[in-house]
Amino acid sequence: MSDPAGVPATATIPAAEHSWQPVEALIEEYAQAWEHGGVPGPDVLLHNDFHAGNFVLDAPVGVLTGVWDFSCVAHGRATADLRYFADGSPDLLHRLAEAYQRRTGRPVDVRAAVVALRAENVCDQVELGHPERIVRLTEEWT
Repeated sequence: MSDPAGVPATATIPAAEHSWQPVEALIEEYAQAWEHGGVPGPDVLLHNDFHAGNFVLDAPVGVLTGVWDFSCVAHGRATADLRYFADGSPDLLHRLAEAYQRRTGRPVDVRAAVVALRAENVCDQVELGHPERIVRLTEEWT
């Protein structure tokens, strides 16, 4: 049996052994940023799977010459396209955001990109039937 969102009823989150405050705080921060218009800028065409695995470089450590895989194209805030860089170097994420803003004049909210990736990772674990892995995710946030 599943709930209306399609999450199996067996996908329950372990209760008392862990504080779910980080997930609750993430939900609140996500709602403020993404659902209530907190992310700045106009909607743009998004690649929506923008990460190094989809880059075409002119050499092993070279210049970006293209991007692969447009199967996830969407319409939304530019910040969303930078979310997969939130798992790596904070410096790289900030430099990408600054370069994007400089070249386009459109704002990017780095914190909202981090929040979007964390929310996506939590949802992925629930959808995969592994909500117990959420504990490990929240531990990585500190």
